[in-house]
Amino acid sequence: MQHFRYQATDEDGRTQTGEIAARDQDDARRQLIGRGLTVEDLFDMDADPLPPPPSRLTSSDAEDLVAQVAEIGKANIPMSIGLRAAAAESSNRRLKRAFEHLAQGTDRGQSLEEVLQDHAGSFPSHVAGLIAAATRTAQLGGALEELLEHHRQMRDIRWMVISAIIYPLLVIGLAAAVFLFLMLDIVPVFGKMFEEFELEVPAATTSLVQVSDACVALLLGDQKWLFLTICLMVIAALFVIRFVAGPAGWRRFLGTAPLIGPIVRWSGAAAFAQMMAVLLDYDIPMPRALELTSDAVRDRNVREACRFLAVGVANGKTLSNVLEEGGYLPESLVPFVRSGEQHGDLPGALKLASQVFVERIGLRASLLSSISPPVIFVFVGLGIGFCVISLFMPLISIIGGLL
Repeated sequence: MQHFRYQATDEDGRTQTGEIAARDQDDARRQLIGRGLTVEDLFDMDADPLPPPPSRLTSSDAEDLVAQVAEIGKANIPMSIGLRAAAAESSNRRLKRAFEHLAQGTDRGQSLEEVLQDHAGSFPSHVAGLIAAATRTAQLGGALEELLEHHRQMRDIRWMVISAIIYPLLVIGLAAAVFLFLMLDIVPVFGKMFEEFELEVPAATTSLVQVSDACVALLLGDQKWLFLTICLMVIAALFVIRFVAGPAGWRRFLGTAPLIGPIVRWSGAAAFAQMMAVLLDYDIPMPRALELTSDAVRDRNVREACRFLAVGVANGKTLSNVLEEGGYLPESLVPFVRSGEQHGDLPGALKLASQVFVERIGLRASLLSSISPPVIFVFVGLGIGFCVISLFMPLISIIGGLL
């Protein structure tokens, strides 16, 4: 006797999966038809094992994979057929192998979630989480399309924030280079000239020369080793936070930074709210929705918060009460959740919260890109003006005395 895994639909249109023993595939089909089932997929469980999984997908490849799975789900065609068609059309070698591997897994009766779990190293964890969450709904294509759209929106916002941060950092770097050039090359020449002529200089000039002397001593003189030691300690601290504390520790560190800290926390809250809204909208129970959200979001701190929330909700508490107990998610999320609970529309309230957080991120990014550079330029201009005036004031006094 052979063993087969099947996927079929009953007379009410509900999907049925299971295993059956039969002499051959035709015998298995006859048995299933005798039970009133329409066979969709039938796989011999005694067949050869799956080939090695594909190499790990990039973020772009993973997004294309999710988009194709969403299209297959919306088209209501057998998953293995749709995946093989996607593999035939794909020009990306890694993506082609991934589609073929998923198709072979579904041919063998495995669900997409099972194939992704068996080969987690080949697929980004949040992609496997997105597909796992969507497969638990009654409409794979619609749910996955909603989740993918939000994922793309958050990716665009992330790049907008990065570009908004890079420009001010470049301006600050240029300002620092100008400052060091003045302190190390220009001011020392004037300071030596003032000393040789024994000129009485104003307090502003004296302060500027003292700052220049300190910079020379710290960067070029006997104290340069102290400066290098401090730099190495700072680099080591960042290394520890990034690689020893892990992604969760690094995100918490970024969350405390001025200007960008709120953006980091709001992006995690927006992803949490949107994912939960979609899952609850498709009638996934609250504790299970929190567990699926934990697997599907990128932010490790949000993942930990989801697991904490799932435990609290499973113990009979409301989501708003557990959120109030503290955690990584911002407190401003609580009023939205409580309002949704009171009015019986928690998915709608969470979608509104996600939109609010996304708008906040956009406003903060616009602030960084439009206001920060002019402010920095103003301070740079004032600094250069102060240096020029401080250096030329003694010379003007000398010229005035000669006249």
